[in-house]
Amino acid sequence: MRENGFINNRTFDLALMKAFQINNYVEGLEDLEVVTYKDPVDLMEKIDFYLTNDERRNENSLKVYENCKTFTFNQQATEILNSLNKIISEKSVYTHCNICGHEGNDFLDMGSRKK
Repeated sequence: MRENGFINNRTFDLALMKAFQINNYVEGLEDLEVVTYKDPVDLMEKIDFYLTNDERRNENSLKVYENCKTFTFNQQATEILNSLNKIISEKSVYTHCNICGHEGNDFLDMGSRKK
């Protein structure tokens, strides 16, 4: 998932509980202000730092909460549907299939046409 830039849902679950988290780097986490590490040494340094700095840890937890609280399943589904609708409305209508030779603008009926 990390290789594809996918932010795990646990990131949002923890944020909405206002829990502090340190995560391996995934593109996009910096926008949410989640603390990330790049290697085991960096991770140990950040663990030591945040264990001894309660105020900084709590401040970060609240920042991440504020940045994540709008990321709901409904909001994300709406965004996906809006993107799909935009693609559909901008896409040109195909009138000819280069593979089977079907002509027309309704490719859903290809299997039902007479051969």
